[in-house]
Amino acid sequence: MTKRVLADKGIPFNEIDIRDDANAREYVTQDLGYTEAPVCVVEDGTDQDHWSGFRPDHIDRIAALT
Repeated sequence: MTKRVLADKGIPFNEIDIRDDANAREYVTQDLGYTEAPVCVVEDGTDQDHWSGFRPDHIDRIAALT
């Protein structure tokens, strides 16, 4: 659902499957502390925002910035 809404709103994204990428899995679970997917990480220059789960409110906020 997250991917579909991002695409519908024209927000570009890169999908990384943490089941296949041990470094990404460690980053999401250890560094960010999430235990639920999907995890969205938004980087804008030096700023970073992230959340877990389907969050249309966050997607709308990001869409308003683009």
